[in-house]
Amino acid sequence: MLTHSNLLYLHLNIKQKSEMALIFWKHLQLEISLPLTHQMSKKLIFVLLLIAASYCKKEGVGIDCSRLNGGVINLNSIVVKPVIDELTGDLNAKDGIGQKANLDILASRLNSHCSNLNAAIICYACLYSNPPQSIIRVKADSAGVSVTRTILIMTPSDGTLKWGSIQK
Repeated sequence: MLTHSNLLYLHLNIKQKSEMALIFWKHLQLEISLPLTHQMSKKLIFVLLLIAASYCKKEGVGIDCSRLNGGVINLNSIVVKPVIDELTGDLNAKDGIGQKANLDILASRLNSHCSNLNAAIICYACLYSNPPQSIIRVKADSAGVSVTRTILIMTPSDGTLKWGSIQK
C-alpha cells in the first residue's frame, strides 16, 4: 500500500535520493563512530546512485513522455504498448470481475508521469470479450491541438492488465 511518505519518495529524483542516503549514512556514522573516508564516500555514492536508478525504472519514472505523446497521436502501438505494459506490470487482480482499482491506478500513473497527456477511464470491463476490455480515453497535445485517442485494456479477473489496442 502506498502511503503519503512513499508517494513523496517516488517523486524524488536520483540526486535527491542519493543526498538523502548520504545524510542517513553520515547520521549512522556519528552513531557508530565509523570513519567515512573519501574512497568509501565515492563508493557509497556510486552504489546509492545505482540503487536509486533501479527504483526509478521500477516506478516508471523513466517514461519518455515526448515519445509516448507522439505514439498516442500517431496511433503507434509499438511505442505505446511497452509503456502500458511497464505501468501495469506490478498490478494484480483486485476484484471479482477484473481490476477496477488497477485501471484507476493506470490512468493515474499516465497522468502523473506525463503532464502532456490526460487519461480518463470511460468504462470498466464494458467490452464483452474474453477477457473483458476497458476503455481509457487519452488526450495528447499535437502542436497546440488536442488529439483524443482510445486505448483498450484487457481486464482479466486474474493476472495483470494487458494492452489491447489504440484507436481514434
